[in-house]
Amino acid sequence: MIDRDEAHRIAAREIVARGLGTGVRSLYAFDEIPGRRSSLYGVALGASWIAYADGPITGPRPSDIVVISRATGEVIYSGSAHDEG
Repeated sequence: MIDRDEAHRIAAREIVARGLGTGVRSLYAFDEIPGRRSSLYGVALGASWIAYADGPITGPRPSDIVVISRATGEVIYSGSAHDEG
């Protein structure tokens, strides 16, 4: 089981490597996410850590996220959270 600290380290590396931002703005278990939650087809968000990328705010746009399996630490998604609106 991957704890919050390990998920933060994994997400920070992935965010920088993929050019999504400069680091982790926030990290949540799915049921902890305040506001509008992401909906990604085919991604098991309930069993994952969701890390929001920290980067420049350039106007209204979706968040960039990294989704990490809580069981294995595998990055199962990185990109748009589709949470605009």
